[in-house]
Amino acid sequence: MSGELSDLARAFIGALNRNDGEALDVLLAPEFVDRSPDPGEDGSRLVFLSDKLGRLRSAFPDLVLSIDDELVDGDRICFRWTLRGTNTGTFAGHPPSGIAVAFGGVNIEKIADGRIVEHWSVHDSLDLFHQLGFLPG
Repeated sequence: MSGELSDLARAFIGALNRNDGEALDVLLAPEFVDRSPDPGEDGSRLVFLSDKLGRLRSAFPDLVLSIDDELVDGDRICFRWTLRGTNTGTFAGHPPSGIAVAFGGVNIEKIADGRIVEHWSVHDSLDLFHQLGFLPG
């Protein structure tokens, strides 16, 4: 089971990196729930795929996520990741900065029947906002 979950997490990150909506559609179960939605979002599969990931890809079109570490427990995989990309689109209400960033976070994915059914993600917003110059020093 551990290998299956690791392979699924890597397939998810690979699909994000390729901006492969068809692969993401297959990897996320119809009943998928985003347990860490952005403010004002409902955590639905549709909002996650179209709005949340769309805004991220628009702000950082060259984004590349890498898995730095992972742990598997039962039907869940937790992985620490790094995102690298250049801010060439509007982000958090700010115009494009052209700044290349690298920041980290942690995801937990719950798996059922070979698909992701629940998703939690936490990232270091403070580090990201400092890099982009949104916050002083």
